[in-house]
Amino acid sequence: MARKRNVARSPEELAKKRDSILDAAMKLLQEKGYTKTTMSDVAREAGIGRGTVYWHFDSKDDLFFELMEREVARMEEAMAPLLQQPMPALVAIDAMLQSAFQYYEGANPLFQAFLSILGGAGEEMERRFAARMAELYGQYNGMVAALLEQGKAEGTVRWWTGWGGPRPSSCCWTPCSCRWASA
Repeated sequence: MARKRNVARSPEELAKKRDSILDAAMKLLQEKGYTKTTMSDVAREAGIGRGTVYWHFDSKDDLFFELMEREVARMEEAMAPLLQQPMPALVAIDAMLQSAFQYYEGANPLFQAFLSILGGAGEEMERRFAARMAELYGQYNGMVAALLEQGKAEGTVRWWTGWGGPRPSSCCWTPCSCRWASA
């Protein structure tokens, strides 16, 4: 007797299948690392055929890059409510940092797993990963810079030259080059 195939047809079913593949990949990434995880392993863990995995993802690199994107989206989702509420700049910065620290603390095994990608992926994957991280770093710095400018306008943040550093012509908040303090 032939086995009945469970084929996902609706967008919701396809999204659920894709998430189950990503969940399986995450579990294996944490257990085995990037280099020892195969697409066949992911299919077996997700309880589907290898062809289904390849239908959703062109390659192992694409699968794990999408996994990273999903986690970035989750982190952004955790911070979004904080940035959408009107609040004083210092409160918003504090809330944003607290949210990030809580996310990173809970995701420690996840980030260790992502670091294993860098140790075993090819140059293309490492380039994509580094480019995405640089983009996220720029977005994060932009959010912090905007909040610092808001704080300046509110009078709760001022430029601090206590260490004698030069004041840049535009806000470029980085830990080393700019110094801000509460007013």
